[in-house]
Amino acid sequence: MPSLFVREKTVVPPPVHPLTPWPEQLKNTLLLALMVVPVIVFLLVGAVVGVVVMGREAGGKLLLRTRQLLGHQPAPVPPEPELPEESFRNAQVRLLLTGEDWENYGPEFSAWYDLWAELEHEYGNLPGFYRLHTEPEIPDLHGQLVSDLCRETPEGLFLQVLELRPGQEPAATSWLVFLEFATLRHQRVAETGDFYLLPHAEATPDRFEGIRADGSRLVLQVQTDI
Repeated sequence: MPSLFVREKTVVPPPVHPLTPWPEQLKNTLLLALMVVPVIVFLLVGAVVGVVVMGREAGGKLLLRTRQLLGHQPAPVPPEPELPEESFRNAQVRLLLTGEDWENYGPEFSAWYDLWAELEHEYGNLPGFYRLHTEPEIPDLHGQLVSDLCRETPEGLFLQVLELRPGQEPAATSWLVFLEFATLRHQRVAETGDFYLLPHAEATPDRFEGIRADGSRLVLQVQTDI
């Protein structure tokens, strides 16, 4: 076995850190305090706010529960008004629609409109019933009740306008109406009764088809070159 020996030995001493003068130590301590104090204050404020919020929520729930036990009912929140939905716009006129509840027009009209509701099975969609808003306001058309028919031609628009007949039998009827772009004047083209005019053109834009709950159909061929 060969002999082993140490030929060179080097000892590396630990690093010596010079003592920091006391002014420098004081400066470092102050900087550390300035960094820590805001964090502590932020945490304390957050804790206080959390306790206050939780206390208010618990107090509100307790007050509401107490009122309910005493028979007090909270005031109903009024529904937000429905925003008009744009159905047509060009350089001459803009049409907007808002939904209407047919029950607001009396039991006679509700019974009349219920016949349209039965068409959902055949048509696939519940026929629309809206309040029409025109910009600019067109006399005798702005504010009228309409279906969702809005068919455009180069000269104008076809609409189906509903006419209420309170106290009569039937309680309402409907009209195919044409609105001319050039003059913003409208005219009744044909009375369509309780037929629901399908809004989409099957063949030509001047041909209209209406359906009724009893299965009967209405076909109108209209001349559009006014």
